[in-house]
Amino acid sequence: MFERSLEHAGRLPARLVDSCRSRNAASYPLSPSLDLEQDYALITQEEFEETFRGGHSMRDAFLARYPEPGGVVTFSRVGFGPKGDTALVRMAFVCGDLCGAGGLYLLAKEEGSWRVQEHLAAWMS
Repeated sequence: MFERSLEHAGRLPARLVDSCRSRNAASYPLSPSLDLEQDYALITQEEFEETFRGGHSMRDAFLARYPEPGGVVTFSRVGFGPKGDTALVRMAFVCGDLCGAGGLYLLAKEEGSWRVQEHLAAWMS
């Protein structure tokens, strides 16, 4: 999915793309200590694949297993530019079989905070 998104993203600095590729060569588990403004649950890749496998609707399978949330957020590890002031990440929100949005995000560090500079290779269903 990441490679396909890169194909549609246009010209990005090679070192930024290489950083993102190398950091996403393998999956890494997250710690359940993220400081977010809303409740969340982390599931493994295996749980994700098991939940969304089969002939039934993705949303039905997901809600049968996790009745509270409205969808699933997935994101890649972040690749950084050589100066550490640019970043590239893939994010998606899926809320049903034909419900979701995502893409690649180019970020820049401005005054000590990360800001979305450009939304690349966007998709929506």
